[in-house]
Amino acid sequence: MLHRYGNIEYVMRLPLHRAAKLIAKAAEEKRREYYFQMWLMRFAMMDNDSFVPFDEFYESTKAPQVDKRPKDEIMRELLGRGE
Repeated sequence: MLHRYGNIEYVMRLPLHRAAKLIAKAAEEKRREYYFQMWLMRFAMMDNDSFVPFDEFYESTKAPQVDKRPKDEIMRELLGRGE
């Protein structure tokens, strides 16, 4: 993130929720950049039959979401309410 903003003080002065969103976005962009470099290495070996577009490759690297319950139900369980 520092390579983008140069000075972390900008981020430190933001409200917590905005700073958290900014940090999460920077982490996601760094992750995307990492997998793009990996895809480029594989791209050199791809042919018409084995070609995979980057977006499809990138989506396949994300961990599947295991818990399919609604957020409200999960929050009630975490907070010990209900049941």
